[in-house]
Amino acid sequence: LEAPKRPDRLPPILNPDDISTGMTSFPTLLLAMLTMADAWRQPAVVYHGYALSRASATTCMALPDGRSAGWLQANCPPKAEAEERLGVTFSTDESLWDDNDFTPYVDEEREWRQVSVDRVVLLATFLKLTFLAQLSVNMRAYSMDENANYKLGGRQLNNRWRVHGYVDRSCRVVRSAEGTSYGRWYLQSLEPGSTPLSLKYELRGDDGGSIALTLEKA
Repeated sequence: LEAPKRPDRLPPILNPDDISTGMTSFPTLLLAMLTMADAWRQPAVVYHGYALSRASATTCMALPDGRSAGWLQANCPPKAEAEERLGVTFSTDESLWDDNDFTPYVDEEREWRQVSVDRVVLLATFLKLTFLAQLSVNMRAYSMDENANYKLGGRQLNNRWRVHGYVDRSCRVVRSAEGTSYGRWYLQSLEPGSTPLSLKYELRGDDGGSIALTLEKA
């Protein structure tokens, strides 16, 4: 099967007229470089040596109520792939889907806004989230939309995360269904110091990259 094509996109604040006249500012150029680096960093989704299309990559994942079925099916390749790549084992406790440490932070109406980047591996990510953009997150029961709000104007979906199962009450496996980390598995862990008004979590990727954020209600 043909692997997903890499996105061909420019950041929302990049003005093509600036490019033609040579008047692009340094922040705009930096943002363009970081955005293109994010786009080209996206790998084809590969399981057991063969590439999967966007449609087939989610086979045996969706349940009618919005949960993900990979952790329920022993013969579902993505489940085994996630466990192997992240070095974890999915819990079989079904109650964790609706009673876990992330549950108090679910809010369909209000966003969580980035206050600080507590730890990060990639320098490009640190620069982007320190000088150019601020993340905001919509926390839902079985998914999480992560948006980049650019300081010079504009807003863009960064990642649409889907929850694929729980390791324990404060640790779950998520996968990007759309965005800069498309197709990659992450372990999302609630950080010590989280309070009802302050959400702290770490995202650790299957490639060893990680980021820890503190967010507050917008």
